[in-house]
Amino acid sequence: MQKSGDLKFAALLFVTTCILSARTCNLYRAADYAPIGDKVVGFRTNYGRLLRFFSTGIGSSLQRGVFRAVLRLALRSGQACCMAMDRTDWKYGSSWRNLLVIGLCFRGYLIPLVWVDIGHRGNSNVETRLALLDRLAAWWPKDEMSLKTFPLVADREFGGEFWLIQLAKRGFAFVVRLKSNRQMTVWLDGKMRHKTTKLRVLRRYLQRKGLKSVGSNHRGRIRVHTCLPAQYRNEGQRAVHLFAHQPG
Repeated sequence: MQKSGDLKFAALLFVTTCILSARTCNLYRAADYAPIGDKVVGFRTNYGRLLRFFSTGIGSSLQRGVFRAVLRLALRSGQACCMAMDRTDWKYGSSWRNLLVIGLCFRGYLIPLVWVDIGHRGNSNVETRLALLDRLAAWWPKDEMSLKTFPLVADREFGGEFWLIQLAKRGFAFVVRLKSNRQMTVWLDGKMRHKTTKLRVLRRYLQRKGLKSVGSNHRGRIRVHTCLPAQYRNEGQRAVHLFAHQPG
């Protein structure tokens, strides 16, 4: 008779084989890639085995354990890392799933760390994002580099001023893609300019002067900015804009 540990290990190997072979976490698709010896029992049985493996009732604890294991392996690899926030949605039957995710960018892949179904289509609100960021911070291993060491990267969907101010208040550096016609009030040569400046103008100024950064003011808080050019032709109306909170 097989021991309980042997059965669990066999189940883990079965699940791992299916997911890696299918190259997707979609269990319905992964069931088609069951090992040859297991295909005899049929698709439905294999799909049921995959579902039972994850139906433990302790999903949060498992997620947190995997979170710590993956994070430690990545951070101790010596490879460059950053955090990324993104959102993905899809239709499930007659309803929609809309996941807001914060993940680790590692070797060209995004590894999801924490996520939440925001329960409706469309963009997330600031409160939901901050709650997810707080969960990431609470789970972050204390013996690793500080979470705030890594910049948070996001698309222009996450470019709202109030959201960026909240990130800065929490001490996070971040890279967010913004439209190049976005207006900024610039701190230059020790004083605040009386006119706002568009990002594309600010980027040209930095390039012309050979400067790496310039400051700006949002509701009394100073930021240090670096503008980077868009990478693709269809991004002509956008600029990648690096924000880093300046302490004090």
